[in-house]
Amino acid sequence: MIDLTLPVGLRLEQAMDDASTVSLFHGPVLLAGELGRQDMPASDVGDKDAWLRIAAVPVPDIVGKSGNPADWLAPVPGDPSAFRFKDAGPANGIVVRPLFDLHHQRYAVYWRLNAAGQYGPTPGAVTLK
Repeated sequence: MIDLTLPVGLRLEQAMDDASTVSLFHGPVLLAGELGRQDMPASDVGDKDAWLRIAAVPVPDIVGKSGNPADWLAPVPGDPSAFRFKDAGPANGIVVRPLFDLHHQRYAVYWRLNAAGQYGPTPGAVTLK
């Protein structure tokens, strides 16, 4: 018998064209932020394009003290693949989980990271409540 243990940690991947735009990963798994179901149709049965008529929601910036996601993501108790933003400015409270776990709701996989005031505020940036 061979036991293989692979370490899995939180990490960032920067966009190739914008260093302030990042995606979050837990090991090899892309994490997506839950942005809610407000005004979403109850179902897309019979109307596959129902989701296309729904207005997008703004994605809040991550404002943290560092570029290390472990500094501003905390595990969600009882769910080993989910994390909640903490000490992350406008993104505080948003839960991220594997993209493949999110269905019939808004989500974000690209975030603007403003670590230690490195970048100015995003024009039109908002805080989700």
